[in-house]
Amino acid sequence: MSTPQTIETILRAAVPAALHPHLPRLAQLLADVATGALSPAAAQAQLRDPTLTPLLHALAGQQLPTDAAFFSFGAGNQVGDVTIRDVAGGHIITLQPRGDVVVGAKVLTVGLSLGAALALAIGLIIAVGGPRFTQIGLDLLPTAAPAPTPPAFAPASDDESLIIVADFADTSGRTQMVDPDQYIYRALRDRITRDGLAIRVERLPDVLDSNTVRQTGELYHATLVLWGAYDAVGITPYVERIQPVNAQYTDEEGQSLLAADQENITLSLMSDLPALSSYLVLFTLGADMNANAHWETAITYLSSAIAAIPAENTTVRPDEAYFERGLAHWRTAQYLAATRDYDQAITLDPNNAAAYANRGLAHATLQQYDQALADYDQAITLDPNLARAYLSRGQAYTTLQQYDQALADYDQAIALAPAAAAYTNRGLMYAKQDQHDQALADYDQAIALDPAFHPAYHNRGRSYAALQQHDQAFADYDQAIALDPAFAPAYSHRGLAYQIVGKHTLAMADHNQALALAPDLALAYHNRGLTHQRLGEYQRAIADYDQAIALDPNFAPAYSRRGQTYLLIEQYPQALDDFTHYTALQPDDPVGWHTVCWWGSLAGAADAVSAACDQAIDLAPAPERAFYQDARGLNRALHGDRAGALADLRAFVAWAHALPSDDAGVRATVVRYEAWISTLAAGDNPFTEAVLEALRTEIGAIQGDQATPSPQPTTTSTRTAHGPWIRICDSQNKRHSAAPFRGRRNAALRSDRMMRSFIL
Repeated sequence: MSTPQTIETILRAAVPAALHPHLPRLAQLLADVATGALSPAAAQAQLRDPTLTPLLHALAGQQLPTDAAFFSFGAGNQVGDVTIRDVAGGHIITLQPRGDVVVGAKVLTVGLSLGAALALAIGLIIAVGGPRFTQIGLDLLPTAAPAPTPPAFAPASDDESLIIVADFADTSGRTQMVDPDQYIYRALRDRITRDGLAIRVERLPDVLDSNTVRQTGELYHATLVLWGAYDAVGITPYVERIQPVNAQYTDEEGQSLLAADQENITLSLMSDLPALSSYLVLFTLGADMNANAHWETAITYLSSAIAAIPAENTTVRPDEAYFERGLAHWRTAQYLAATRDYDQAITLDPNNAAAYANRGLAHATLQQYDQALADYDQAITLDPNLARAYLSRGQAYTTLQQYDQALADYDQAIALAPAAAAYTNRGLMYAKQDQHDQALADYDQAIALDPAFHPAYHNRGRSYAALQQHDQAFADYDQAIALDPAFAPAYSHRGLAYQIVGKHTLAMADHNQALALAPDLALAYHNRGLTHQRLGEYQRAIADYDQAIALDPNFAPAYSRRGQTYLLIEQYPQALDDFTHYTALQPDDPVGWHTVCWWGSLAGAADAVSAACDQAIDLAPAPERAFYQDARGLNRALHGDRAGALADLRAFVAWAHALPSDDAGVRATVVRYEAWISTLAAGDNPFTEAVLEALRTEIGAIQGDQATPSPQPTTTSTRTAHGPWIRICDSQNKRHSAAPFRGRRNAALRSDRMMRSFIL
């Protein structure tokens, strides 16, 4: 048997680095059991130790060969079970902790002789080292039961794709003159050889059924298993997917794909087997390419499978091929083609809930949310237990900012299948509402369920950053990148975090890496623009904002940030134009309208922006309404409405007097406003060109200073130079200078849609 060191090396490559400290103990335990140095009962007791639980969850579903042993870690309701096969001797040991790490308990019996299988079925756990069975808590007398049957062939290695063709069951009651599984196996093998595919195909001399096919496939680490039955007049083949479509898919999504496996196909054996075999081979190869993320090749094979069905043959419905091709089209960003494929799958099988769910996802990616929601509703009507449909519908509701509906759907998805993706999505929904404590709790739960789920670390880092807990944010961004070095959003947000703490060189390196990985990511250009702006590289900042807008014309934050930058270089008309674009995209944000009011007035367009001044006040919450009246007071004074200007400025001053602050700067600001009021009351206009230019300079400086949050409080001298508004806003824990950006969270939703990895 393998040494503990050999076992640890194999396990190390299969689990996240965070779990490596627990590997020596598990490796020693497995080696001791395999060599007989540790009893199964003692091993099972040790496996119940909670410190090993995350490790067993991370290993669930994996089959790991060493030089002398083959280890299989149970998946699904067998999480925590460990099966050890002595490759040389064919012996099997199955350990069932029956603790918190396992829900239910099943004994793997595939490949055992009938006698050994029967023994295991009545609770016998180990047959190793000689003719003796040991039951947990009970020793039996030695017996001469035969040793388990060795594997029919070697399991697949980690980088190998294996397709198994099992014996088809003859249900006719008499021997037939045709062997369909052999025919299909040969056709599949010949096609693989002809096309030069890196796929191994093996015959399994056992008949499988729905109860044994999955555990058999997992035992051999297969990608797909072909199995079925036949009689005198027809053949019913099945294709079972064993491996998920690719590593980015959750287990729950992988399970949902099984709902679209092909219908029973009943044909005349002698006349139609060649046509069926051709279709089945092409479909199987397409499904294998999907499982191994070769999407373009999958489309080719699946298209050929669809074309291989004779037009006059009405008993073969290739709905599963359309379903699989729809998945491949979606993964290659051919979203319209994906919807058409799911249309066909649904036409052929109107009860296919998974097809509705997947078509809904394609519609959502195209931002066709009404169609997406209708599809999710139908999927749930057909299958109320399809957790992924609730998860996807929650995504759509989150994007549409319908948070109550999103929360209800995420709750239901978690109740049905508590997966890392569901907790991560619900956490993101909480984060969008600035409820970061609830978000962090969900991200923690997601990571507990799947320590290798990198989006949970990334999103948790965003919440820590929002709470200004920078060390925790960096640790999570680092972990997300370690788990997936090609995950561009993590670089982009880590770059923003570096910028906030003043590490601009590191920030720029991360922004550049994000764009190297995802050159069409608008948010990455936006974030790099922030760093250029912070460094005073204004033309470079504008170029990055230009690119973000070119990629996504509805990305509101890019307009507001570019408007800021135009202020800093005194290009006021361009700034006003960008702020106006922002309000068009965020029409319910009073701060955006307030900014348009200010800068239109200061830029000589007081008449043109007077409606924006009214809109800001109409949208403002009642307790804060007077805060927005200063800009309208300025605007009214400039176009001759002296009485209106007095009313607005007096309301603002009364609001400022009521603030719970004795800050000298706030008092000085109030004095300044009162002086303007006195001048207006005397019949004169206080807003001369010199005053307007001073206001433009002061507010422009504030915009530049507040382009991004500073890691340290602004100094008193700097704040005094920046004029009155920053003090007034500080007293309410606001920044007047950040006016066009308070709606940024909602505007950024589109950017989040561009980075689908945020919502899974």
